[in-house]
Amino acid sequence: MADSLWGDTAEGWLLDRSANRRLPVFHGQDGRLLANPRQGDGPPVAIISIPKAGTYLMALLLERLGYQDTELHVSQAFLTDYRRLSIAEKRGRGFAERNYALPIGASAQLVGDGQFLVGHLRLDDDARRALIGFKKVFLYRDLVDATLSHLRFFIDTGRADPQACWASMQPSPAQVLGFLKDHSGYLFDLAYRPMIGWLDEPDLFAISFEELAGDHGVEHRAARLRDLAAYLGAEDDLETLLTTQVMGRETKTLSSGRTRAEPYLDEAVRQALRDLGLNALHARLGYPPV
Repeated sequence: MADSLWGDTAEGWLLDRSANRRLPVFHGQDGRLLANPRQGDGPPVAIISIPKAGTYLMALLLERLGYQDTELHVSQAFLTDYRRLSIAEKRGRGFAERNYALPIGASAQLVGDGQFLVGHLRLDDDARRALIGFKKVFLYRDLVDATLSHLRFFIDTGRADPQACWASMQPSPAQVLGFLKDHSGYLFDLAYRPMIGWLDEPDLFAISFEELAGDHGVEHRAARLRDLAAYLGAEDDLETLLTTQVMGRETKTLSSGRTRAEPYLDEAVRQALRDLGLNALHARLGYPPV
C-alpha cells in the first residue's frame, strides 16, 4: 500500500524488516533524510499528548503558525505514517497498515527544523534523548472525559473490535465498563500513568484541553496562548489563529461535539475508575476526584 502511494517520488526508503514495509523519506534542505522535505524556521516541535487531549487541535494550530506537519504519529517502538491519506482514511481501521517498527530514537531524526510530530509518548530515557533539541508541548485533560472521548472515537471511526460486546451498545455505563475491560490496560498503564511525568520535565510547555477549549475563560486562554507563543519564539496572535482558523475544523480525531459524561457515568463506573487509580492521577493533573 505505502509503495503504491509514493511511486517514484520518494528519494529514499527505510525498511521495516519485521513487516517487510518500506517507509519513504526525502532529502531536507540540510541534506538529512526527513519525512517531509519542506522545512521552516526554528527548532522542531514534539506534541506529546494524553490520548484525546487535543493532539490534532494543537497540530492544526502549529500548521497555521507556519510549522510543517510530518504527519508522523510516534510511540516508543513504532510510528504510524499518515502522509498522503485523507482524513477518512486516517480515521479508519486501515491505519494499522501504516505502522512501522521504528523506535523513537530513529523516528525523531526524520523531523527537521520548523516541523513537528505528534505522539502519546511515555516519559523514559529513550524519549528524553530522542527529543533533545525539540520544543515540547504536553497536552493533558480530565481523564474521565479523555476516557469517554476515546470510547466515542473507537465507535465513530469503526476502530472498535466488532466482536466486542460494548461496540454495539448505546451510550451507557455498561458500555463504559465493557470498554474499560478491553482498553484500561493501555489507557492507564501505558498512557496516562507513564505520561504524567512530562509535567516535571524542564523546557516543556504544558497546557490542558480545557484551557484550549476556553473552559477557564477567553482571557485565560489568550494569556496561556501568549505564553505558548513566547515558548515557541513566535510573535503571532495564537488566540486569533485558534478561533478563526482552527476551532471547528475537521481533524483526524475530532468527535461530533464535546463528549457529555452524563449518559456514561454511574457509581459502578466511578468505582471502576477509582480502582484503576484515576483519583491519584487527577491529583497530579489538578482535577477533582471521581
